Amino acid sequence: MTGRSTRPPRWSLSMRLVAALAVVLAIGIPVVLASLDRTTPAADPWSSDAEPDADAVDAVAPFDPDGPLDLSGLPTVSPQQQAAAEDLVRSVLDARADLPTFEEAPALGYVSIGDSFTGEEHLLDWQAVLDPATLDPAHPEGLVFDVGSDGERTLAAVMFALPPGARVDDAPTLGGDLTRWHLHGDLCLDPQRTPPAITASTDAARRCPDGLEEQQPMPTLHVWVVAHPCGPFSELEGVGTDPSAVAGGCQHHH
Repeated sequence: MTGRSTRPPRWSLSMRLVAALAVVLAIGIPVVLASLDRTTPAADPWSSDAEPDADAVDAVAPFDPDGPLDLSGLPTVSPQQQAAAEDLVRSVLDARADLPTFEEAPALGYVSIGDSFTGEEHLLDWQAVLDPATLDPAHPEGLVFDVGSDGERTLAAVMFALPPGARVDDAPTLGGDLTRWHLHGDLCLDPQRTPPAITASTDAARRCPDGLEEQQPMPTLHVWVVAHPCGPFSELEGVGTDPSAVAGGCQHHH
């Protein structure tokens, strides 16, 4: 397994997006490492009007990574946007063989946020999150592992992310309504680590463990590498979860 700097480019579209986004996001997105102030409207990106539309999300067909990829059917999505979304999925599927296993991930900067009790475990490379570049299938900001009953972790999805404090509206919209970003919150930063890292999520009272700092929500986009009933970009957590058991069908907020 090689590090981020030695991995060869696998996707020309991604490389072009990374270069452009590095300029735009470095100028327009503040990186916030202070505790979240939920009382200040300006610090509340949850109010974004770019959250997924239920009708658009529900119109996406179930995803099978081993079957033909066809993301048509959404009237609001142009042929160019459909092609870009399909290219992103294919690029992630092509890159998955080179992505680290759960055991290999820590050596490459990925740290668990401690949510394995949900049936899925997110690992974040915090330095990659703070880097304004995104949509790099060879080194996504996050890895999502399905947690089996025996504790075995299997890669289920990659997660692209913008820095905390960014709005959903700031995220790239290459696939239009197919690639709708959503907000991932309840993240707790350990500032004493070198480098700092997200090491936990908030409890039921939305509090971080002592010594950790809650971060502002960050826009994220999942791309699944396993079969999913709600499409390759679904927010729905729990690969084996019945979508009808989740409010809004295929929609779910972190």
